[in-house]
Amino acid sequence: MPGGGTSTPRQQQNLPAKQVTASVYVSFKSRNETIKSMKFHLQFLSRLPIVMKITLSQICLVFLFTGVTYANTSEGQTVLEKTVTVNAGANNLGNLLNSLEKTVPVKFVYSRDFVPVDKQVNVESKQWTLSVLLNKLLQPEGITYELSNGMIVLIQKKNDTETNKITTAATRAIPVRGRVSDASGNPLPGVAVMLKGTNKGAVSDPNGEYQFEVPDANGIIVFKLMGYISQEMSVAAASANIILAPNTTNINEVVVVGYGTQKKVSVTGAIASVGTKELLQTPSSNLSNSLVGRLPGLIATNTSGKPGSGSSISIRGKSTFGNNDALIVVDGVVRPFDQLDPNEVESVTILKDAAAAAVYGARAANGVILVTTRRGHTGKPRFNYSGYEGLQMPTRYPKLMSAYEYAQTNNAARINAGQDPNNPQYAPQFYTAAQLEDFKNGKVGTDWYAASFKKNSLQSQHNLTVDGGSENIKYFFSAGYLNQQGMYDNISYTRYSFRSNVDARINKRLTLSVDVDGRLGKNTSPEFTDATIFSHVIREKPIFNAYNPDGSPKNTTGEHPIEEINSKGYMRNELASFFGTISFKHELDFITKGLNVTGRMNYNRNTNFKKEFDVPYTMYDLDANGNVILTKTVGKNLTKTELTQGMEQNGGTTLNLALNYSRDFGKHHIGGLLLYEQYTSRADTFSAYRTNFPSNLVDELGAGGAIDKNNDGSAAETGRLSYVGRINYDFNTKYLAEFSFRYDGSENFPPGRRFGFFPAASLGWRISEESFFKNASSLHFIDNLKVRGSYGLLGNDRIGPFQYNQYYSFDKPAVFDGKVDQSIVYGVYPNPNVTWEKARTTDIGIEGAMFNGKLGFEADYFYKRTSDILRQRTLSIPGTFGRTLPDENYAVVDNTGFEVSLSTTGNIGKLNYFIKANGSYAHNTVIVLDEADNTPFYLKRKGKPIDYVTGLVSDGLFQSNKDVYSNPMQFVKNVAKPGDIKYRDLNGDGVIDDYDNTVLSYNGTTPKVILGLYMSANWYNFDLGLLFQGAFMSNIMLTGTGRNMFDTGGNSNSFAYLLDYWSPTNTNAKYPRAYLDKESNNDRDSDFWLKKTGYVRLKSFELGYTFPKNLIRNIERLRIYASGLNVFTIDQFKLFDPESTAGKGAYYPQQKSFNLGVNLTF
Repeated sequence: MPGGGTSTPRQQQNLPAKQVTASVYVSFKSRNETIKSMKFHLQFLSRLPIVMKITLSQICLVFLFTGVTYANTSEGQTVLEKTVTVNAGANNLGNLLNSLEKTVPVKFVYSRDFVPVDKQVNVESKQWTLSVLLNKLLQPEGITYELSNGMIVLIQKKNDTETNKITTAATRAIPVRGRVSDASGNPLPGVAVMLKGTNKGAVSDPNGEYQFEVPDANGIIVFKLMGYISQEMSVAAASANIILAPNTTNINEVVVVGYGTQKKVSVTGAIASVGTKELLQTPSSNLSNSLVGRLPGLIATNTSGKPGSGSSISIRGKSTFGNNDALIVVDGVVRPFDQLDPNEVESVTILKDAAAAAVYGARAANGVILVTTRRGHTGKPRFNYSGYEGLQMPTRYPKLMSAYEYAQTNNAARINAGQDPNNPQYAPQFYTAAQLEDFKNGKVGTDWYAASFKKNSLQSQHNLTVDGGSENIKYFFSAGYLNQQGMYDNISYTRYSFRSNVDARINKRLTLSVDVDGRLGKNTSPEFTDATIFSHVIREKPIFNAYNPDGSPKNTTGEHPIEEINSKGYMRNELASFFGTISFKHELDFITKGLNVTGRMNYNRNTNFKKEFDVPYTMYDLDANGNVILTKTVGKNLTKTELTQGMEQNGGTTLNLALNYSRDFGKHHIGGLLLYEQYTSRADTFSAYRTNFPSNLVDELGAGGAIDKNNDGSAAETGRLSYVGRINYDFNTKYLAEFSFRYDGSENFPPGRRFGFFPAASLGWRISEESFFKNASSLHFIDNLKVRGSYGLLGNDRIGPFQYNQYYSFDKPAVFDGKVDQSIVYGVYPNPNVTWEKARTTDIGIEGAMFNGKLGFEADYFYKRTSDILRQRTLSIPGTFGRTLPDENYAVVDNTGFEVSLSTTGNIGKLNYFIKANGSYAHNTVIVLDEADNTPFYLKRKGKPIDYVTGLVSDGLFQSNKDVYSNPMQFVKNVAKPGDIKYRDLNGDGVIDDYDNTVLSYNGTTPKVILGLYMSANWYNFDLGLLFQGAFMSNIMLTGTGRNMFDTGGNSNSFAYLLDYWSPTNTNAKYPRAYLDKESNNDRDSDFWLKKTGYVRLKSFELGYTFPKNLIRNIERLRIYASGLNVFTIDQFKLFDPESTAGKGAYYPQQKSFNLGVNLTF
C-alpha cells in the first residue's frame, strides 16, 4: 500500500468502498425540441444520515411531465413508426408476432379464427418500419389492423357480399354495449369483442367498455383475450357486464423470477405466485398474513393477534437449527415486507428450489419471496379508493373459573392435600358456606377476563391510488392509512404509508424509473407486555372485588390487571422507514438484437424510536373501621418510576448493473443475465435509563434522578459483493435448459474465506409439444404437459457476524495495589474457519393443463441436504476447559417433501367460478450432530426431526389406592394418589423417573402438512371469495397454568376446562384430581398434556356487489363488500387457538374480524 500502510480486509476482498458515485442524464423530448434536460448526481456516503432527497418540486415536476407527455402523445413517435430488425429465414406468423410483441414492445389482439398463426412466412433480413412490415405480412391474408389504446388489433377485411348484407341490414342495426372485467371486477382492456363468423366487433377500452352494432339479434358475440378463457354470449346477454375467467394454460403468461421475468411455460424452477386480487381478499394489517394458505410450500403461522402482528414465514419447512426465514426481495431490493400495504402489491412469488433461487446465492438456502409492487398503465388517470371498517374479537380463549368455582375447587384440593377443614390450623384457608353463597350469587368476586378485556375492538383501513400515463411516462401513486385497536385499553397500532412509482420513456431505447415509498408506524401499549397482562389475568384470584366502595383499586394479594392496563406508564415504538430507488433500462439493439443493460440504485433508512415509562400503581384495603388504607405499591421495578429510551437506526445502499439478453433464432431462444451487485449497510443503537422521577407527569430523561442511571450504544457495518449469471435456452418451447450462479462475498466471514460459488442447473421437457403426443387422439384433452428437474447449491449466511474475531466483555471490578480496576474477560472462543451453511437441493416437478385451460395441475418432489450447520461441539474438549466454545460448521440436516397444486375455472351459465387447491408436506431429519454415545435415546437428536417432543407415556388415571400401590412408584419425591396420572415404566426398573421418558411425537409446533383451498365465483354483479386453510401434523405441550390447577400452590386461578377433574364421584374425568402443588406427580411432560393442533379454518371470505353502470354514470366502478378473517375453525384442540405455541395460555389470542368495505374507481 502507498505510504507503507497495510490493506484492510475490505480492500483485500474488493468489497464495496465507502463512497459510490453515479450520474444519470435524463432528457424528455418532443418531436422538435428537448423540453427539459436534468442531471441527477447521486452520491452515497455510508456515514451520511440522508443520501436521497425527494422534494416537493421534484414531485411537481413529475406531474408536469405527466401532463405534457400525455397531452402530446400524438406528437411523439407512434408505435407504427418504430423501427424493428427481423432475421432472415422461414418462420411462422404466430412466432413472428410474438417476437414483435417483445421487441417493440406492443400487444397484438387477434382471433386465430382468421389469423393463420402456423403459416410459414419469409421476411427479408433488414430494419423495417413496423407499419410496412405488418402490411407485408397481413395484406396477403386479407387482414388489416388498427391502433387502439396502445394495442394493435388485427381485423379481417370485409368482402363485398358481407358489405352488401350489412348495408341492407343497416336500418335494423342492433347496438351491443357492455363492460368486460376479471373475477375481481377490474376492467379488462384489449378484449376482442366480435360477432361470430364476421369481422364486425370492437376492442374494449381501458375501462373495459365496448360498443358496436350488429345486424342480427340472433347472432353470437365472442369475447377473446390472451390469458383468459374465451366466452360466447347471445347478443342480448352480451349487452351487460361480462366476466372472463383466467386460462390456466396460457403459454404467454409472464412470471417474476430472480432479477427479471420469464414466460411461465419456459420456467424450469419450482416457483409459485399469487396476485393482487387474492391478496386483498384477506383483510389484514400485515402482508405476511395475506399469504397464509395461498401458495404450495409456504408455511405461515400466526401465533399472536396483537395489533400489527404478522405471521412467521418459512418455505418447505425447517432445514437448519438456526434462522429458517426466507429471503424477502421487494422490487429487486432485499428488505422486510411486513409493513407493506397489500394495496401496493402487484404479485408475490416464492422461489423454492435451487434453480429458481441460485441467483440469490448465500442468502437463498431457505427460499426467496419476491414482491412486485404496482406500476402505472397507459391511459387517463384512474383514481381508486378502497377502505373498510371492522370489528375484531378473539378466535378462541378458554374461560376462567368463576369465584364460586375457584373457591369450591380450592376446598377440594386442600382436602386432597390432607388438610382438615375442622382443624384450626387449616380452617382459615377454607372458604365457608356463607362465602361460597356470596360467590355463587355474584355478591363478591371479579371476572378478571371480562373486566380487563373488551368484547371486540375496532379496525379500519383506507387507501387511495392513482395510476395512468402515456407511452412516454407512466405513474402509480398510493397513500394508505391503517388503525388497529387492541382488545384492552391503551394498545393500538397505526400506520401511514405512501408510494410513488414512475416510469419514464426517455427515448426509444432508454427508460428511467424512480420509486419512492415510506412508512410511519406507531405501536402503543401499557408498560406491561401482553404476555404479562394475560398471565396476571389468568392467575389473579376471582374472589376479590376489583375496586373498593370508594373506587380505589382493591388489594388482590397479587397483581391488579386492570390497573396494569390503565396505569400512567406505557411502551411506545415509532418506526419510520424510507426506500428510494432509481433504475434504468437501455436497449442495446444497435449492438445486437435482444441485448439491454439495466441498473438499479437503492437507498433505505429505518429508524425505530423506543420509549418505555414504568409507573408503579397502588392498591388499597379497608381497615377495621372501614377506612381506605394504602396496602401495596406494585411496579416493574418495585416502587420506582423508571424511564428507558432508545433509538435504533439502520440504512443501506444497494447498487447493481446487469446485461440482459433475450433473442429468438427461428425455433431457438437464448436468454442470459450477467449482473454485478454490491451492498453496504450500517446500524446504530443508543439507549439510556433513569429512575427516581420526582413526578409521574414528566416522562423525560432529564427529569430523572442522578444516581440510578445508565446509557449504552453500539454500531455495526457490513458489506456484500456479488456476481450473478444466468443462461437459459429453449428449442421451440419444447426442450428447456437453464444454468445460473452467484459468486457471493460477505464480511460476516474471515478474510480469505469470504467468497463462495453457488451454482444451479435445470432441465425441462414439454412433452405436449412432441408430435407423437399431439397425434395421439386419446391425449387431445391435455393442452400442456411439462416435466422439469433441477439441482443446485445454495447458502445461508444469516448467522452472528464476525465470529472469527476475539471478543471481550467487562467483568466485576478487581482490586490491584489498593486500586479498584475494571476487569476484562475473554468472550466466546473465536472460530477462524467459520463459513456459511450449504444447502444442496434436488427438485423434480410436473405441471400442465387440460380441457382447454379449464384444469391446471402442478406437483413437486424435493430433497435438500443442509451441511456445515453451525453448532457447538459438546464432545471435543472436557467441561473443565473454562471457555465458551464457538459454533462450528459441521452439523447436517436432511429435508424432504412434496407439493401439489390443482386449479379449475369455467362457468355454468352466468355463474363464473375459479377454484385452486394446494397442499404440501415437509419433513426434516438430523443426520450429523455431536452427541455422546451414552446419551439416552429420547435425548439423541440424530435420526430425529429438529423439533420433536419427549416425555412420559401415560396410562390413564389411578382409580384407587390399590391401583396406586400395584403400579411402579411415581417419582421418589411424591406419593401418587387416586386421581393422579398413571405412567408406564418403560425401562422396567420398578420406578417412574426421567429414565422412562421417550419420544412422544416427531411433530413439533411447526406443522408438516399445509393445505389451502381458494374458491371464487361471480354471478351477475355479485362476487364471492372463500379461502379455507389447514395445517396438520403439529402438537403443543400444555405447561404451567395450561395444565396445573392453582399453579402457584393454591394462590392463583385456573382455566375452567380443568373443572372436569377426577373425584370419587367423577371417575371418568378428563383431568387429574384437584391439587395445589404444581410440582406434583401430574406436572410432568407426558402424552397426557400433549395436544394435536391440526385444524381447518375459513381463513377469509369476501362477498361483494358491483353497481350497474347505469346507476353510477359519473363513476367508473362502485363496489361494496363484506369480509371476514379467521371466521371459524374445526380442530381437535378446542382449548386455545390451534396456531398458538404458548402452552400456558399467557398470550395475546389470534383475532377474527368482520368488515364492511367499499371500492370506488373514478
